[in-house]
Amino acid sequence: MEYKMTTRVAALLLLIVAIIGLFALKMYDLQVVNADNRADSAQVFTLPFRVTAARGNILDRNGNVLVTNRASYNLILINDVLFSSENPNESLRKLAAMCLENGYEINDHLPVTTEKPYEYTLTEMSSVWQGYYRDFLESRDWDPDISAAQLIKLLKEKYNIPMEWTEEETRMVLSIRYELDL
Repeated sequence: MEYKMTTRVAALLLLIVAIIGLFALKMYDLQVVNADNRADSAQVFTLPFRVTAARGNILDRNGNVLVTNRASYNLILINDVLFSSENPNESLRKLAAMCLENGYEINDHLPVTTEKPYEYTLTEMSSVWQGYYRDFLESRDWDPDISAAQLIKLLKEKYNIPMEWTEEETRMVLSIRYELDL
């Protein structure tokens, strides 16, 4: 009787080991042999879709809007991927142009006006952003009393912005590069 029981246990254990082995072989085949090379690349796949709101605006007792429904988009740039590309400035210029073409706003925290003559807009920014700007200058050992025009010139040189770009394109890319450096 005892001999039959150990044979049955051994057969059951052998069956379980065989099933686990088959699963392991299938996982090896899926993850190593037939691995999808696109998953390791820097390409990002997007799928646009609409999300309907669960409810309308949230109002206070007087009918004033406290919370409203509006779509917002966050674009995340990965520095290592962006700057390992052939021409990161051109990629940023195209990205900014596509955003503006589709009506999306680009938040600009570079404390310089967008048009010549360049002037500082630090007084319009919060103290936090003013601190970021001071830290930005200190990290590069640049004079904190630098003029806005000199700052734009230094940034163009540092970021290797092509001279044939328009002032608007240059300013957009400088703003994005400034944000990435922060």
